[in-house]
Amino acid sequence: MDTILNLGLNDDVVEGLALVNEIRRRAGIPELPEGMSLAEFRKAVIQERALELAFEGNRLYDLRRTASVTATVPEATKLSEEQAAFYPIPQRELDLNPNVK
Repeated sequence: MDTILNLGLNDDVVEGLALVNEIRRRAGIPELPEGMSLAEFRKAVIQERALELAFEGNRLYDLRRTASVTATVPEATKLSEEQAAFYPIPQRELDLNPNVK
């Protein structure tokens, strides 16, 4: 699905929407509406992933990949998206490695 989202072609939205709706039909939940723009479709897929993969530790990666950490996580509003994209170096590593400054 990520490959389809990253290509960004209108035909890819149609194909991706068909795949997502196939899964939603099988799960017995309402389908996503047809005629979505690429941006709307991407947002819907990220939301689907948030619900589907809850408590599996994937949400932060999706937010970082889409540069939406600061817009989604209230605790991160003081950070820039660039700062939120990286993990800090653990203090233990800084203490043990003299080559890291």
